[in-house]
Amino acid sequence: MKTQEKIFSPFVIASILIPSLYAANTLIQNIKGGQISAKPGSYNTRIMTIENGDLRFMNKGNDDDIVGDYFSWYYFDPAFGFFETNTTIDRVRISSQSVWDCSSSDYDWYELTGHSYNLEFGFVDFNLSSSVYTYICIPKNGNNDILPSYIGWYAYSQYIGFQNFDGITLDSSVDMSADHLSDGRLVKVDGIVSSKNNSEAIDGQFSDDVRVLGKITKSGLRKNIHKELASVTRNISPDNGVSPYTVEALWNQKWTVWDDGKTIQDGTILYFWNLWGHNVEITGGDVQGVKTLIVEWGNIYISWNIRGGGMLGIIVTQKNGVGGNIYIDPSVTDIHAILYADRSLMSYNPSSWEYDGDTQADILPNQLYIRGTVLSENTIGGAVTTTCPYYINNTCNLSLSKKYDLNYLRRYILVQPTDEDGNVTWLKIPQYNGQESYMNTLTRWSKPDYRNFPLVIEYNPLIQQTPPPLFH
Repeated sequence: MKTQEKIFSPFVIASILIPSLYAANTLIQNIKGGQISAKPGSYNTRIMTIENGDLRFMNKGNDDDIVGDYFSWYYFDPAFGFFETNTTIDRVRISSQSVWDCSSSDYDWYELTGHSYNLEFGFVDFNLSSSVYTYICIPKNGNNDILPSYIGWYAYSQYIGFQNFDGITLDSSVDMSADHLSDGRLVKVDGIVSSKNNSEAIDGQFSDDVRVLGKITKSGLRKNIHKELASVTRNISPDNGVSPYTVEALWNQKWTVWDDGKTIQDGTILYFWNLWGHNVEITGGDVQGVKTLIVEWGNIYISWNIRGGGMLGIIVTQKNGVGGNIYIDPSVTDIHAILYADRSLMSYNPSSWEYDGDTQADILPNQLYIRGTVLSENTIGGAVTTTCPYYINNTCNLSLSKKYDLNYLRRYILVQPTDEDGNVTWLKIPQYNGQESYMNTLTRWSKPDYRNFPLVIEYNPLIQQTPPPLFH
C-alpha cells in the first residue's frame, strides 16, 4: 500500500510460477482486535474488531493501485452478531470515488463500496448514496510510518439501520514483525562497512555482524583515498568525453575507448575530473578484470545491474560542496563493487532527482544486494535518532534522516500471496511486484536470511587478494 531435475528444485518451480504469483492478492494487515468504533450506530451499538487475523485488509493484485484493495473475514456488532466482509460477489473494497472527509491533508481518502453479510439480517451496504457511505483514510507518501489508516462514517441496512465505523484503525504498511527485528533493522551488513554512525544509533544493533573499517569523517581513510588519487592522476590531462557521460564496457578486462573519461595505468583506471556536479552514468553489465572508476567533483549514477566475477572499485569525490554521491536507480538489484563516496549512497532517478524519506514504498520495492563493501557518509539507524550526515546544512528532520539511512535505501518487503478469501496460496513474494536480487532468484544466498532484507551488503573477501587500484 501507499501507507518482487526429477527431484523438483524450488528455484525451478519459482521460475515457472512467478508470473502468476505476482498477480496474487497479498495481505496488507491483520487488523488489530479489540477495537470499538468511536460512535454508536442505530441501536446504540458500536462495531468491534475481533481477534488478530479475523479482519484483514488485502492488496488486490499485489500492486500499487489502492482502488480494488479489499477487506476479508469478519467484524462484530453486539446487537446482530458477526458480519462477513468478503461476500463472493460484492466484497467490501476501496472504490475509485474520492471524498473529502479525512482529518488532514496528510491523507488520501476514498469511499468504500460493496456489502457485508449477516446470516440472519442479510446485506449491509457500504455505499448507499452520496450522503450515506463509509470511507477510508490512507496516509500519503512518506507518512505511512507515523500515521495509521482509519475508517469513518456509516454502512446501512434496511433491517438494522446504521453501523458506524468511525475510529477503526489499521496500520498503513505491511506487518514486518515476522521478517525483521522490531528495532527497525532493515539492512543486513555482513563483513566490512563504514558509515557515519552505525551501532550508536540503535544500541548493539550491528555489533555482531559489522566490523567497522573506519569512519570516513575521520582523517585516516579519507586521507588515504585522496592521497592515492592525487598520486595516480598527477600530470594527467583528462578528457571527460562528451556529455552525457557514460561507462559501458564493464565486460572488458580493462577500460577501453568505448567509454567516456580518461584511461590511465594501462586501462586499469577510468578517470573523470572537474565535472562540476554532473553525473557519470554506469549502464551496467558483468564485470571482468580488476579496475577502478574515479569521478572527481561529480556523482556516479548506477542505472543497471553490475555483476560478474571481476573486481570493480568505484570512487566519487566532492569539491566545493558539490558532487561526491553514488546514485542508484530503483530498478537496480545487484551491485558487485567496492563503493567509496565522499558523501552518500542514495536512491535516485534523473527525472525525479534524489528520493528521500517521503518517497512512497512502491517507488522503491526492489531488493538491493551489494557484494563488495561500502565506504560512505550514510548512517545506519540514523532515522531512529533523526541523524543526518555532517555536511547537511538544513535542519535534519525525519525525511532527511531516512534519505541517508541505509535502512531506507529500499522499501522491499516480503508479503504473503493469498486467494481472495485470504487463504495462503504460495511462499512469500515481494510487495508491489518488487524484484529480488539476482543472487537470490538464480542461485542460493550464502545465508538464507538474506532474502528478508531490503538491502544486503556482503563483504567480498577477494578484495584482500586482488584489490582494484587505489584500494590496496
